[in-house]
Amino acid sequence: MSRRTHWMVVLVAGMAMFAIGCGGGGAKDAKTPKEACVNMTEAVETGDEALFLSAVHTEDEEMAKAMFGQISAMYDYSKKFEAEYGKAPGKGGKKMPTSKDVAEKVKIKEDGDKAVATMPGQSGDMDLVKKDGVWKVDISKGTPTGAEKEKALKMSKTMADVVKEVTGKIGTEGYTAEKIEKELGAAMMKAMMSSMGG
Repeated sequence: MSRRTHWMVVLVAGMAMFAIGCGGGGAKDAKTPKEACVNMTEAVETGDEALFLSAVHTEDEEMAKAMFGQISAMYDYSKKFEAEYGKAPGKGGKKMPTSKDVAEKVKIKEDGDKAVATMPGQSGDMDLVKKDGVWKVDISKGTPTGAEKEKALKMSKTMADVVKEVTGKIGTEGYTAEKIEKELGAAMMKAMMSSMGG
């Protein structure tokens, strides 16, 4: 992944390492960089893997699918956390932008077949690229290969499973916001260390 922080990956990075309503419906071609950003965010909101894959540029679909699974799990966790506890998870407590937020607020700096998108109030930018006349969020940079790819795939799946397990505890008796966050942080750290062979 590039050094730029994708909004949705901030989700994974910002809280325990913890950003980012339509009905989905599969692949959509984006005619503008803004449409690509909206499509990617909508894909995560709705759990639409096909839409996500059509909204991103990648050299490795397997890694993109793993990334989608992890980000979708974090998105679901965050929305359920907000609904139950009345605040966003994490130290900053920033709510994730919705596809509507992105459509209304995203700032695009376009340069030929490349662009950079910035979302006010969110850390990091998103790189975009135009391929065959269609704009896509570029997640191709820094994709791991070989043994590193296997570790990354294992970690993404393990992290997604851990997040789903903790999400299921939100709202159950004895689980305060603080307890949920502490449990998720510890579980994600353990999963990360296990995946890395630590």
